[in-house]
Amino acid sequence: QASAQQAQRQAELGLQMMLQQLKEAESRKLAELQKQLADLQKQVANLIRRQAGHNLDNVTLQGKERLDKLGGEALATLLAKSQRKPDQPAPTAPQLSGAQEQTERNARDIAKQSDAVPNAAETSSKLIRAAGRMERANVQLRQNDLSGAYDPPQVEALAALEDARKLVDKMKEEVDKKIEEQKREQIRKVYERVKESQLKLNTETVRIDKSPRKEDGTLKREDLIRLGQLPGEQAKLSEEIKALEERLGALQSIVYLWANKDIADSMDQVKSRLNDKITGAPAQVEQARVVKQLEMMIKSLQENPIQSKFAQDGGGGGEGAQQQAGRLPPESELRLLKGLQGAVNDATGELSKTQPKDEPAIRGLGDRQAAFRKLLSDMLEKSSRGELTLGPEPDNRDQLPEESGEEAIDDQELDKDLLAGEGQNAEAEQKKVMRVGDRMARSRQRLAVNLDPGKTTQLIQKRILDDLDVLIEQSRRQQAQARNSQNQQQQGEAEAQQKAQAGEQPQANNQGDQSQQNNANNAADQSSTGGGLGQTGKAGANINETLREWGALSPRQRDAIIEGSGENVIEAYKKLVDDYYKSLATKATEKS
Repeated sequence: QASAQQAQRQAELGLQMMLQQLKEAESRKLAELQKQLADLQKQVANLIRRQAGHNLDNVTLQGKERLDKLGGEALATLLAKSQRKPDQPAPTAPQLSGAQEQTERNARDIAKQSDAVPNAAETSSKLIRAAGRMERANVQLRQNDLSGAYDPPQVEALAALEDARKLVDKMKEEVDKKIEEQKREQIRKVYERVKESQLKLNTETVRIDKSPRKEDGTLKREDLIRLGQLPGEQAKLSEEIKALEERLGALQSIVYLWANKDIADSMDQVKSRLNDKITGAPAQVEQARVVKQLEMMIKSLQENPIQSKFAQDGGGGGEGAQQQAGRLPPESELRLLKGLQGAVNDATGELSKTQPKDEPAIRGLGDRQAAFRKLLSDMLEKSSRGELTLGPEPDNRDQLPEESGEEAIDDQELDKDLLAGEGQNAEAEQKKVMRVGDRMARSRQRLAVNLDPGKTTQLIQKRILDDLDVLIEQSRRQQAQARNSQNQQQQGEAEAQQKAQAGEQPQANNQGDQSQQNNANNAADQSSTGGGLGQTGKAGANINETLREWGALSPRQRDAIIEGSGENVIEAYKKLVDDYYKSLATKATEKS
């Protein structure tokens, strides 16, 4: 049995090693793909810059009238894409032709390179299409046909390059997201491992605190030795958490870095209490809060971040919606902040039951509440670029008495709004932000200054969570508005492109109709020279189905017409062909 268990453990270890190797191989492939796509992004961007410059040079060479017809907005777009200055002189037509030819060769080379990038076949197709349009433009440029080279060849070439860039950007974004998810997953696993170790340490702390004592009230020798080991174990967990700071920095999130540092600080405080041989409620409450913080980090990293499921929230659009989109921090960061606030709320409730009061622990919670307020302020300032800020803390003399309930809290907040004139003039967002800031400040004052973790403090803290829920929902709406705005912009670009193509279509159709008409006229002429059809044959009619005409022809004439029905006579030689058929008909008549 022992041998079988050992074999099973070895098999499990082998599977874990294989999975780890596969994950590492996938990570290396993603990193290589990310590098390839980043290089392809630069190359396509350079093609767009060059082609936009060629288009700009073309319309400049055509003269002021053509520039005026192009329009100021289109001209500004070309200047921006080509990274040119308005007063930069244009090259000569031969120079433009040579530059366009070089850009065509570059596009074909980059299209070949993109074939080596996984799932980039469509991008390669767009680049080849752009190169084909560049080749057509170059033919027109050699003939000094600037207008014909610009529209549609050069215009379509630039549009194809823009489409290729969008495809590359989308692929790069997806790869970046996968790599970030891998980083989050790796960090999350570290937190899970630390959480398991912390839970074991917490259980051991509770066991030692409840273990039987000697007659003098001191711990037994074996428990005393074990208690002496706990600070070292807690210190190791703290160092493991601090080592994550650099990896969390890659996620570019203020709240993740702050929460990680807060967890490490909390662990250091637990270590200090264990060093002082404190295993009672203060140490256990702190340890429970550490576990809750770890759970919040694990959950937040796993959600990454939650995307809103609705597409039309917030209503409307336009410039006003675009200005408000993105003013609040991302939903995942606000959810993590809410989880951290919930841990403080739970600790406040536990400390309110402790008698006598643990004043250092209550002050510590007040300091942590102040840190949360500062964290929220930094998050808002970063996301809104300074537009949203928290107001100053309310006067501590306005705090609510212990016996006041929720109604008194509402009354005090309403009085503050009316006295400050915020009820009518302040924006809705700013009011919500200032309200949660005021509540955090009042919670800090009641804990750190008045040492009061009682009922009213807990009611205020509960409302902080309600306020954060409102901000989270509003962040979801703003993210939805941002996505809608982007989708509308892409849809508008697609419609504009379709309209442009539709505008060129009638010309193509007219050319096609004219070509069909010429072919029909040629066929009619050939039929009339074949002898016997005259004006009875209609252009475009199927000669195999017009039985009335067939009945008036001899077998020889029918065979000749069938042979000549598919011929396309070149206009320059039409008279010679007609004379040839006439001579054949004359000779046949003479022989008969």
